[in-house]
Amino acid sequence: MKTIVVMSQKGGAGKTTLAINLAAAAIKGGFHAVLADTDPQQSAYNWYKDRQDGLEPDVISSFPDRLAENQDLARQAGVDYFIVDTPPNASEYAIRVAKLADLIIIPTKPSCFDLVALERTVTVLETVKKPAFAVLNECPTYGSEADDAEDALTQYGLTTLPNRIHNRASIRRHTTPLQTIFEYEPDGKAAVEFSALFKAIALHFLREHQAQRKLQPRKEAVLKHVQNQ
Repeated sequence: MKTIVVMSQKGGAGKTTLAINLAAAAIKGGFHAVLADTDPQQSAYNWYKDRQDGLEPDVISSFPDRLAENQDLARQAGVDYFIVDTPPNASEYAIRVAKLADLIIIPTKPSCFDLVALERTVTVLETVKKPAFAVLNECPTYGSEADDAEDALTQYGLTTLPNRIHNRASIRRHTTPLQTIFEYEPDGKAAVEFSALFKAIALHFLREHQAQRKLQPRKEAVLKHVQNQ
């Protein structure tokens, strides 16, 4: 099981919408995904509770103190992707949650205020030392703002995934009828973008797994050499 923590220390970055639709994209790809809502506002969990029974993705309410326990339960249940929505402006909780991540996704809008606010998130990343990608969210569909923002993100030492989420009406509207983007507009551009974003994340994990497999024989050889000394 892979744990993806969606994190931003600034409110309004689009974390919850991104987390919901990442989980939905994983399910669309044939995986078992669960979303854990650790934000005191419980936006994702309340959205889930108001939906029809049996609709995925499943969302659980899990405040940081119980997240590790719920993560273990999800692993035992055969979950493939455990996606965590986090609260903004809670550095102590953010560090605790981030330590449980296999990958941290940092959504940010291509605006000056959002980019400046990244300093607090970068501080968390430096503390936990976990793999992380920035995702440009709510990008204009034209103009150079997103390209300029990607350049700025490199100044923070962040790697930005090339898969951007653009500011589309369907993304602003789909949660009102309690739907994912794949239910609201399954063939729309936003659905394509979220699918591509999830595939990029899944590819990261695949490459990471392949790299570990290549290292394993080397580690075993070193261990054997040490044991024979």
